[in-house]
Amino acid sequence: AVSSDIDGVVITGHSLGGAMAQIAALTMMRAAEKVEDDVQKKVIMNARCVTLGAPHAFKLLTPPADYQEDLRKKVLSWAEQNMINYVHNNDIVPRLPGFAEFVSKVLNSVPDAQVLAILGKLT
Repeated sequence: AVSSDIDGVVITGHSLGGAMAQIAALTMMRAAEKVEDDVQKKVIMNARCVTLGAPHAFKLLTPPADYQEDLRKKVLSWAEQNMINYVHNNDIVPRLPGFAEFVSKVLNSVPDAQVLAILGKLT
């Protein structure tokens, strides 16, 4: 069970690790919808992602289908409020394009139950 003393988590990474941190944060956000424990849900939804020089982990390459629009808006709104990427002005890595198909594959390869089991070990 999650300790009620924990308000949230901060996921960090640099460069490629930053992109992976962004994907991990999105995975947590998606898994939170299935959490019934209020304390655990609060910790997950208060997660922050702070990255340094990370490439774009996700970028919509094609317009989403109509049924995906609500999800897209929700994800982008959450990311805007909870993620920040610090970038040096001459660093090329953060300017690399995202690869949405890869991110989708990663998100779909980890079952929500596995993510929740890992998060449940927070004490």
